Amino acid sequence: MALSLRDPPQRRRSLGPISPKRLYRNLSVRLRGGASIDQSQPSTTRKVDSGRHNRKSAASYLSLFDAVENEDTQAVHLMLSSAGLLKEDLNGLSSEGLVPMDVAVLTSNTPLVRILSQAGARDNPHLTSTEERGSHLSGLVLEAGRRVLELTREVKKGLQTEEEEGSQKRRELRVWTLRLQLYTRMRDNYQSTVAPGPPSNVAIQVTSETSLMVTFREPTSGPNSGIITQYKVEWSCNESFNPLCGWETVHDLRVLQFSITGLTPGLRYFVQVFAYNVKGWGPAQNSSPPSAVPSSWKECCSVIRRRREQERAVTKLLEQVEEPQYRGFFIETSKVLAPSKSLSVSRSLKQLFHSANKFARCLQRGVYLATVFYHKDNILVTAEEQIPLVEIDSCSTSVMQELNWFVKLSCAWKDVQWLQQGMASALSSSSSVLQTRQKILLAVSQLQSALGTADLGQVYYEPLRDQQGNMLLLTLHPYPLPQPPAPLHWTSLASFQRSQRKSSMATGLLQELTAIDTLAAQLKEKLAYHRRSTQTTPPGLYLGFLKLYSSVEQKIQVLVPQKLPNLLCHCRVRENKHVSRVEWEWLQALSSQNQPVDLRSCPPQTPPSVFVRELRAAVIQLLTQLSIPLAKALDYRLYTQEVLQFGDSVSFLLLLPHPEDIWSAPGQHGRVNGFLTLPLHIFELVHFSAYESEFYSRYCQASVLLELDSKLSQQALREALDKREAQRAKERHTQVMVLSQRLEELWREVRWITDALHWYRQGCCGAPLHCFMEASVHTDAGVKPDPALDCPPPAPSSSEFSQGPDSPHSSSEEDEVFWPLCGSDSDSPPQPRSSRSQVPSQYYSLRRPGKEPCRGARLPERSLVEWINGPQDS
Repeated sequence: MALSLRDPPQRRRSLGPISPKRLYRNLSVRLRGGASIDQSQPSTTRKVDSGRHNRKSAASYLSLFDAVENEDTQAVHLMLSSAGLLKEDLNGLSSEGLVPMDVAVLTSNTPLVRILSQAGARDNPHLTSTEERGSHLSGLVLEAGRRVLELTREVKKGLQTEEEEGSQKRRELRVWTLRLQLYTRMRDNYQSTVAPGPPSNVAIQVTSETSLMVTFREPTSGPNSGIITQYKVEWSCNESFNPLCGWETVHDLRVLQFSITGLTPGLRYFVQVFAYNVKGWGPAQNSSPPSAVPSSWKECCSVIRRRREQERAVTKLLEQVEEPQYRGFFIETSKVLAPSKSLSVSRSLKQLFHSANKFARCLQRGVYLATVFYHKDNILVTAEEQIPLVEIDSCSTSVMQELNWFVKLSCAWKDVQWLQQGMASALSSSSSVLQTRQKILLAVSQLQSALGTADLGQVYYEPLRDQQGNMLLLTLHPYPLPQPPAPLHWTSLASFQRSQRKSSMATGLLQELTAIDTLAAQLKEKLAYHRRSTQTTPPGLYLGFLKLYSSVEQKIQVLVPQKLPNLLCHCRVRENKHVSRVEWEWLQALSSQNQPVDLRSCPPQTPPSVFVRELRAAVIQLLTQLSIPLAKALDYRLYTQEVLQFGDSVSFLLLLPHPEDIWSAPGQHGRVNGFLTLPLHIFELVHFSAYESEFYSRYCQASVLLELDSKLSQQALREALDKREAQRAKERHTQVMVLSQRLEELWREVRWITDALHWYRQGCCGAPLHCFMEASVHTDAGVKPDPALDCPPPAPSSSEFSQGPDSPHSSSEEDEVFWPLCGSDSDSPPQPRSSRSQVPSQYYSLRRPGKEPCRGARLPERSLVEWINGPQDS
């Protein structure tokens, strides 16, 4: 047994008996010539020496086994984290036939066992039976006792030996005495330890069509249960576990779970778990529920099965658009024109004299584009301490109509120069759309060249306006480079806000704040929005609430939480994102009945019962967040067409409100703390950028190119002079339309909001809450009903700052409208209403207990796709 070289630890003086471990440490220090610590020295000196001791303790041991015998947890951790430790040292046998895990377990050192287990240490493979282990420990005790007796006799005869030899004998006697104490303690602990009990809380969940997840906890600890070092999981298709389909040991004691993979879909599997300590394996514990069938909700009938190959299909279509064989007008134009010629736009005298200064210093009644690059709490500003800003156009109406196109352009910044080359022929065109887009591209190109990067970041969800008629489009982007190009420089956000406040005071515009002043005052909130919109939620199954609002401009807005604006209002149901076939069939069965479900007839641990309890808790939590009383939400329904899957680790169940509440007309906006409304195209931008980034980026690139190619091919078709030229332009336009139609089909396949609205518009029934929510849940939830709200009123899209009378979200009572649902004439104009009580009963369409279902909500007299996308260009 190797002697220790480490310094003695810093401990208080104790009046009690000295423990064997402390005696062994002090003896090791004296044998190695170590100096003891003087407790009388100042405390600061002792702290310094203690720090030196911590740095040198790992190197003071001859081996890992030596540090484990001394129970020095810190030294063991440092030695395990070093790169020079071999696996043979971790599980290698010592001269006494022990491994490090033996000493840690038999001395009941739980922290040391966890550190060794995490590093890969295992139980002694040479001592498998309890008799063999017990006899080996007894042999070590007898051997140590024999050596102590021999050395004691030799020390008593020390008068006949030389002084140096007698000192060596006395040191050996002390070492073997400590060994005897250590081995005796290990033997006594082993003899008093009993076999472990069965693991507790063993549960199984279906995680995919071919896998199960087993979770468990440590056995209920008894007086002599010992330390558990490993678990064993067995599974079989037979309840008697004969024969076994497989088994596996779990050595990682930090996470007590195991994933069984490679199972056959549709077969029922039984699972049991064992615990192990130094006395061997304990009794088995069956799982709860005792069995499960690997399956998926996609196996049920009448569900939407979204294909996962959209990204590959969009990539292939984008390659087809960019390949030389593509005969589109856009590609041919970009090849014919040289870059220098295509970018040589006729400049005005003002542009010629101010060519060196590309940034606008002040707003002069127009539309501007600003980019905020930030790094931690610093932002990038110009030499005049202003945010980089360029002018787009003097008319805001034309730019507002192209906001959706500008959002797509934010995913294709690298193609701006190529788009400019293709639109060179649009300079003389009479199309206002092409001219506006050309101006936007020119402004973007100026910012890119001035900032030295092509990526301008993500578009903010709403433009900023002021009373002078200015409109500011904003993009935000985290800038990783510490050294920006001159004359740009970094400044703190607080310093920028102070300088902007002083500038406003100097110009005397406190009564009429500009869009720049509004941006400076609210920049911290906008940066927080951008950071949150790029985050993703932890893995799991969630319950989401779909609430839509319409504005005066007939634009759809989505209610989202401020903390995570790339998802609907939601709460987590469970950590397992998968929904099995049994659970989904239970939800579909609720859609065809109106009576509440009596779960008392079902065993408490069956999959439907567990799923119902999880779903009930999630519904109560979600309604509490939205301040919706359960009594008014019993007619809400779960969307039973599909489980929405966002990325690879997040799934959503969709909760739809009453048909008359899913839409809110202008004037019905309110405020709910913690929520805001985003335009639908902005919500899709942040949502797909966070969970389907590759697909959405490629879709936007292809969409921007094909839209521009379509406009140019239409222009070429109108300007054709003869039949041959007209026929050629028609063929080009037809090919562009075919590709555009294919792209939109791929886009519709992933737009789950559109599918949910189509499903609701057709009057399809979902799973109503009153069928599985108990009446007593409302009183237990503590949800206080809001008499002023039938549904959650969101904060307006400009909730972060006060709205003026010209704000697009401000409206009067005369502007409030509602949309008729069932039995109404679609050609009749909308009727005003001031409260829900004035709505005739014929407009209530949701099936309620004792009433016949209705055909469903009817949207305004437009197609749903047109309503979602907004007005189309002629």
